[in-house]
Amino acid sequence: MTVDHAARLTRRRWFQFGLGMICIVLALLSIFFAVELHTVRQRQALRAVLEQRGAEFGPRWESSVVPAPSFVRRLLGDELAPMITLPSDCWTPSNESQGLSIDEIERVFPEAQLMQNL
Repeated sequence: MTVDHAARLTRRRWFQFGLGMICIVLALLSIFFAVELHTVRQRQALRAVLEQRGAEFGPRWESSVVPAPSFVRRLLGDELAPMITLPSDCWTPSNESQGLSIDEIERVFPEAQLMQNL
């Protein structure tokens, strides 16, 4: 073995990835984006149903700071809903059987302060 050949063997090579590693990283990124996209679409669908039934989305009255959605969720089209005002006649037993309960709204919009419009 020559000195040049031995030096080449002992030198580290950075940033070399195999095809398998790239596939694993892409699969993990795809799963992450799929979960985030599902959350954003679920929030958009529930927001459309609530707005159709007369709910209003707006800023909080109190001065508490509400954290903004992550960069990825903003990139996918997520909007902040700090306060949701629900009409008084919006929730009947038929609505709860369709999956539109207060618990469901609080689960999908954890940052929201729910108000009942009298």
